[in-house]
Amino acid sequence: MSGICGIVDFRRAVQGRSVDAMIHAAEHRASHGSTSFVEQEVGLAHLASGRLPESSGVTQPVSDRGVVVVADARLDNRDELVPALLRARLLAGERPSDAEIILAAFLHWDSEAASHLIGDFAFVVWDGRTKRLFGGRDPMAMRSLYFRQEQGRLLFSTELKQILAVPDVPAQINEPAIADYLMGRFPIDSAAYEGIKPLPPGNTMLFDGSGLNVRTYWEFDPTAEITFPTEDEYAEKLLEVFERAVRDRLRNTGPVGILLSGGMDSGSVASTAGRLSPSGMSPPLHAYSWAFPTLTQCDERDVSRLITRHFGISEVDVDAEANHPLRDYPRHGPDRDEPFIGVYQPVIEASLAAAARDGVTVMLGGDRGDLLVGGFDVALTSLIKAGDTAVLRKEVSRLARLTGRSRSSIAIEFVLRPVLERIRRLGPIGAARKLGSRTTGVVEAHPNLPPWLGLEFASPVDRSDAAHTRAASPQAHPWALKRHEYVVEPMHMSGVRWSERTYARYGIGFADPFSDVRLAEYVMAIPQLALNRPGVVDKRLLRLAMSGVMPEEALSKARKVVPYPLWQRALRGSASATILDLLSNMEAATRGFVNEEGLVNHYRQIQAGAKEHSGFWWALSLEMWLRAYWT
Repeated sequence: MSGICGIVDFRRAVQGRSVDAMIHAAEHRASHGSTSFVEQEVGLAHLASGRLPESSGVTQPVSDRGVVVVADARLDNRDELVPALLRARLLAGERPSDAEIILAAFLHWDSEAASHLIGDFAFVVWDGRTKRLFGGRDPMAMRSLYFRQEQGRLLFSTELKQILAVPDVPAQINEPAIADYLMGRFPIDSAAYEGIKPLPPGNTMLFDGSGLNVRTYWEFDPTAEITFPTEDEYAEKLLEVFERAVRDRLRNTGPVGILLSGGMDSGSVASTAGRLSPSGMSPPLHAYSWAFPTLTQCDERDVSRLITRHFGISEVDVDAEANHPLRDYPRHGPDRDEPFIGVYQPVIEASLAAAARDGVTVMLGGDRGDLLVGGFDVALTSLIKAGDTAVLRKEVSRLARLTGRSRSSIAIEFVLRPVLERIRRLGPIGAARKLGSRTTGVVEAHPNLPPWLGLEFASPVDRSDAAHTRAASPQAHPWALKRHEYVVEPMHMSGVRWSERTYARYGIGFADPFSDVRLAEYVMAIPQLALNRPGVVDKRLLRLAMSGVMPEEALSKARKVVPYPLWQRALRGSASATILDLLSNMEAATRGFVNEEGLVNHYRQIQAGAKEHSGFWWALSLEMWLRAYWT
């Protein structure tokens, strides 16, 4: 949860006061101080917060042989990188900091350096020998890196507001990005301000006198395939990779926390961490669980306590109802960087505040678990709709081997019966129409467009996230492609960015083992019917892997609970006055982004019992952001 920022200017000398302004804009990331390097056309700065064991005494920026590096990074393949770079005589000791490893990697591999790194990272290298700036960001979007390119100048930062702090940088709303936001679209290549962009995950940037070049260095391979004869072997490998992901995120000098629910994702993280760090050993573990005194259907502590008591993890209850959505508005409002904010921001911040009081500097979670190992429609009938009969035969044979059953019995249960049931429900004509719409690709554009959107302002053209778009090939596995869409889903990428930035305000680093790229590559390369099956308990393979790790009773009781009743109560009661205020004299309406009357009417319908439109929260949070920073 450190930070970086800087400027390269080929037109005039960089002023130290501009770099200082960038540091000051995110000083919450500098609890251990900040240091900078300013020399002619370049100024780089590092904001230090938290300590990894091998970083003690190492101050960034680090430099060697005319190359300077600043990094917000936790590298997880140090055991591979350090020996290789020692052999190349590019490291001086066996316990270098991650920034020193990145510098050595650049000296060794130049612009290919990022492809050799595994972990959560954003870094920038200034090569004084060739007058080039090179930067990179991890594939899973766990660290942010924004930039602004001008004629002969490039500014970069961890938080967008750091670029805005430079005196001659204008702050102008990027209206197409706001239109995307209101429509629930979150492109990975745009930001809420004109002229500033995020470097897409898994990309590098190179800036020199000839301009800027952004390049993808990590791409998912949709043809990769890992096969084992039995489910047990898939589960054993999953446990091996997952355990390493958790261990790497326990690398810390202070206490480690976890937001623990009663679900499989955080429960798997907590159980694995508990096994790796027994009670009384370093680092100590603290769990933070949400309590619901009256909304007992949302309370999951009956499961979480089975885990904490089994492993001796201290557990802190955070009253979710006392920290309901929109409580104490605008105290828990959006950050200046963007309008994106979570519905449950007050209780999340209450959890982080409790963790900060306990000295926690890293918080674990299972944020990407649903996307990575959760279920989606893996029905074999989808291959019929797509006309992939060859793949269908292959998957039937694969599932037969996994289950020890005949191919004919698999085909009857997972293909014939679902098709017949579908025809029965839709009728022959309806089923034919449904199949036709899937095969022709004819879909309605924006079928759920918010009725209050200022249509003259919103772009009607769908956007694609080019950095993560993969062209299908005959060798591509259809479910691997779909799983990849889940894992790099743009809305979740925005959520990761929001989480990391929110945690940083409390001096806490954000760490999610399910966002380990090695784990993602493994899961996307195994048969999806080994991971989950239609009609079988969700997260089947994860449950099998956690057998013997998670306490048996917790494993059997673990379930997914969304605290939606808490939001519903706030929506129709405790937060209604705040919502009505936000819907009155709207700044968003004045700017033409929304139709105020349409929003008010929709909210009145919600209060009367109607279903909430999925875009209602985005409109509310946009209004919060505009009032806080644009009025």
